[in-house]
Amino acid sequence: MTAQNSNRIPHTRRFVTCELGENYWFGGCGRYVMEALGESQFDYECFVGPTGDVFAQAYAGGRFLGDGVTDYRMHSPQGGAYIEGIFEKCGYAATFISQQQLQADPKGSLQKLMSHIDRGVPVISNMYLGRFIQWAVFVGYDKQGEELLYMSNNMTAPGRISAANVFAPRTPSHPIMREPLHGWLFVGEKTADISLEKVYRDTIYALPALLREKTDTYCFGAAAFRTWAADIAGGQICFDGVFCI
Repeated sequence: MTAQNSNRIPHTRRFVTCELGENYWFGGCGRYVMEALGESQFDYECFVGPTGDVFAQAYAGGRFLGDGVTDYRMHSPQGGAYIEGIFEKCGYAATFISQQQLQADPKGSLQKLMSHIDRGVPVISNMYLGRFIQWAVFVGYDKQGEELLYMSNNMTAPGRISAANVFAPRTPSHPIMREPLHGWLFVGEKTADISLEKVYRDTIYALPALLREKTDTYCFGAAAFRTWAADIAGGQICFDGVFCI
């Protein structure tokens, strides 16, 4: 079968609406994919809840790790398995492919992305789009994959970026930033019928462990507030204009 020159998913919508409190972009990615799969009950809230983004204060000392639990966990080698697990909780298989794996086979990676677009399924990205790392969904392609269409931030229509730009090596835009695990997430086949009630019930059951989570890099919950307050008392409010919390 001859490859298509261009294609995009049938329906595009605003990615997130920040003025309505939609501040966690992975939630926008999850909603976008599930709507395309006909699972509109798994909406923005269904993702920012199970990830813990709206439940747990997160703090990492003088390092900027992102905007919430999802971003913090993407700084772990297990970050890919973590976001795969979010979709598994909704009854769908998902595969995270790291930037290193994508760059090792750029042609095959683009073919996989275009195959998903041809099936009407967006591909989630946690890579540089321009100057910054962004959670986004690729929703189309032109010129047989040389140009990719994506949605992110408060966008109401797709942006456009070259595949070469997406794969280009980057350096952090600020010296105290740490790089998260980059890559693409491909959501695959439905594996189970999971009710929305079960997703929310399991989320509540998981909260005690989430709010006590503490690693050598970050802490969540009450410990995040206490550590933040101690750093303020110690004069560590910000570094070069970048707030620690």
